[in-house]
Amino acid sequence: MPSQLWSISLDGEQDQSGLFVDRAGRIVLSTTRPIPSDTPGGLSHWMTSTWKPPKITYVNNHAQHCYVINPRGHVEWMANGVNAQCDSPDGTLVGTNDRFDFLVFDRAGNQLEARTVGKSWSLIGWAGAVPVLTSTQGAHWVAPHIYSFHERHLHRYDAVGNLLAKTAISRERFDAVCRQRPDLATLPDMLKFPHQFDLEYHPQTQSFLASFWSMPAWTMGLRLDGTVDWVTLTGDGCCNDACLGGDSVLVHASSCGNRVSFVSPDGTILRTRDFYGASRVFPNDRDGVCVTTSNAIHGFDLRGEPSWTLEVPNLKAATARDGTLYTVSGDTRLEVSAFDIG
Repeated sequence: MPSQLWSISLDGEQDQSGLFVDRAGRIVLSTTRPIPSDTPGGLSHWMTSTWKPPKITYVNNHAQHCYVINPRGHVEWMANGVNAQCDSPDGTLVGTNDRFDFLVFDRAGNQLEARTVGKSWSLIGWAGAVPVLTSTQGAHWVAPHIYSFHERHLHRYDAVGNLLAKTAISRERFDAVCRQRPDLATLPDMLKFPHQFDLEYHPQTQSFLASFWSMPAWTMGLRLDGTVDWVTLTGDGCCNDACLGGDSVLVHASSCGNRVSFVSPDGTILRTRDFYGASRVFPNDRDGVCVTTSNAIHGFDLRGEPSWTLEVPNLKAATARDGTLYTVSGDTRLEVSAFDIG
């Protein structure tokens, strides 16, 4: 059972949070504040509508606070209106704001750089000390190229986003699975052979383990040249998430499918477990994975055996590094906590 190391309370009127641990072991937490508006804005937004009177309202997520917390649970510095993205190889912190500027802060929180780079970018890797930025959804950096799977093609770009190749993906293996599953016949073609996949790079096989967020829960082994090695279904539900556990297992969680699956790099389903409401899965850096729900985190080893369960009411975000689990919970006021899971 995880044992609590520390907990601190922070201001936050957050709807969502960004959480990661930097190379120095500091916890970086970014919060956003939702504000209704007649027009879209902020870092992201969603729409609500009414019939009487007919009206569309945009709920815009605005960058609120960025906190940098040391491993002992003390806030080293805070920046307003900043949403942190990641840390750089030299230890500086990269973030953005509601204008989507590219911001750089030193380890003490001093702003070193601010420049306009375009809307809705993300930093997906580093070419040496040069940041690799993209606005392509689901893009993945495998040096020296950017890869993205959309429009049923594997796209390959150079480090600045110039398209180098666009390889059509064969649907043969998808059709073979569908022929074995007559119940899939009534699904629209876009679900029997999806247009877009999320990619996880598996260094040992030098290929992608790809997963589909919607239903059904397709997973695929995909080489960098676009060759499909295998295709399997890990369930029939949507709201799927996946991560690499250790060096050898893809762990797949389906929220609507109420299932967690453990898949080998060759597509073999090693184990499945019934699991209600899994919202996210991430590695715990101790040859295991964590599966989150809205009110708890569950630890599993890579054989699919449960290790522990930690109740966390109103869980917002969680991550793990070097045997320590970090959680963010609460509503109008946030609790950031650290737990020993080593």
